[in-house]
Amino acid sequence: MPLYNKQRAYGSQSIRDGGGNIVDFQITNGEQTAINPATGYLPTVEGSQKGFYICPLTEGVMVVRLVGQNSDESFTIPNARISAVVGTYMEEKCVEIISTGTTVTSCLIGWSY
Repeated sequence: MPLYNKQRAYGSQSIRDGGGNIVDFQITNGEQTAINPATGYLPTVEGSQKGFYICPLTEGVMVVRLVGQNSDESFTIPNARISAVVGTYMEEKCVEIISTGTTVTSCLIGWSY
């Protein structure tokens, strides 16, 4: 009986444009230390108003405002989604972390110009 390697395929996460094509992004700047998103976060660094990416370091729920949403709208990222990507940057491009409803206690912030 021949021996062979079984390779398990893992689903990949990627950012896609409107046409379904994979879009690469590179984090070019960010906060120097981990922040506590439960207190809310609105970037003040020049250029970061175009949106930023979040790298959760702990599990929990995060309430954010995505690029293109009105100031009275929000998007809730559930614990299951955050648990799956702890330690890596998520694809959601945000403009604000809203403290109300956010239970993640530590994350990194990065943006690309």
